[in-house]
Amino acid sequence: MDQIKLDEVVKELNRLTRSSKKGRPSADRKKRYAENMLLLLTHEGLSERSINCLFDGFGLERAKPFFEFFSRDTTDRMSVLKEMLDKARLGKKRDMPLKFMLNLLALCANTRLNEKGPVIACIIEALPKLSKTRVGGNYSGIDKSVADLFLGDLKPNFEMPSFRELGLSSGIFFTDELIESAFAKLKATEENERLIQKIRVWLKDDDRAGKNGRGAAEGKTAREEPDRRDTRIEEQPAVSLDVPWAQMLDKIKGHLEFSDARIKTLLTDLDEKDKRISDLNKRIGTAGSDDISTRREDDARTSELLEEIKDYKSRIVQYEDSLKQKDREIEERKLLQLRDRAEAKKSSDDFKDRLASELGFDYTQFKDAMKMKMNPELGETMRDRLKSIFKILIKNGLNIE
Repeated sequence: MDQIKLDEVVKELNRLTRSSKKGRPSADRKKRYAENMLLLLTHEGLSERSINCLFDGFGLERAKPFFEFFSRDTTDRMSVLKEMLDKARLGKKRDMPLKFMLNLLALCANTRLNEKGPVIACIIEALPKLSKTRVGGNYSGIDKSVADLFLGDLKPNFEMPSFRELGLSSGIFFTDELIESAFAKLKATEENERLIQKIRVWLKDDDRAGKNGRGAAEGKTAREEPDRRDTRIEEQPAVSLDVPWAQMLDKIKGHLEFSDARIKTLLTDLDEKDKRISDLNKRIGTAGSDDISTRREDDARTSELLEEIKDYKSRIVQYEDSLKQKDREIEERKLLQLRDRAEAKKSSDDFKDRLASELGFDYTQFKDAMKMKMNPELGETMRDRLKSIFKILIKNGLNIE
């Protein structure tokens, strides 16, 4: 394809991405973007304008053309991915490379891919650097990007190699605080509840296992893992007193929303178990004398369900206590803020009163001098008064030199 036609492809991509900012892109626009993007990558490779067009794309659609492009040649796949990461870091457009790689990670998880492990490991290792600004701090809203662009795009049957298989620690990017904050931004649905549980299992099986005594669990499958249902009271990140008030309040509100969603899920499970007990009781009541073994099995199962309900009720009480504690913490912090503001105002008023008192004599002298005709003696006196005023201001902490 000649250069003129490629230039037309780029213009079409720019037009599609610009118009997408005015509203949600239609299916037709997504399709045309994917076709033109793949065409540009095929003929021009990872040029600067190709990468810019990728980053300017919308959602998961921008990762699909690149995924198809780098999946074609299995022998050169890793070098293409590394070239993409190197150029993304050099020509960084704010946090767009990070968002793009989160999309790509979700796409790799949803798709069967030969040598999936090295590809996913390469992407995860790049995420910490891509999350940094040019001055070294972290971009804001990373938790929302993880929730929307990675977790939100995962299919229920996604497959990811464990961190143990990748030879990585999950904390390299997916820290406890980040992942819990991202979970809290997901809608409270049964599908997301199952997704959260699956992600938790994936994150826990990392390369640190052999160092903290979990090596004996290496042969276990996900089904053989210990029951971790609703242990999230202990897993929620602790509240720190070293962060700004506004950030602290937002964090506590996030925990409240997270706990509220968990309580709703527990209550739903509780209703289901009550129905199952009711059905079992009906079966027991209608069973004949010739069905004693069945009745014994039902009795045992009923006892098990009653114990589970007792455990669920205990957990609900814990969650409710946790919510009350968070409410109390919010009120305490509001009171502290009000007290700090009151003390700051009082300190400011005291300073003003003291300064007015010290300058009172000089102001009286100034008013008397205003009634007099200017002469050398009066000018000398005014100069002395000005010196006195500046000394008082400097003594009270005003840096005027």
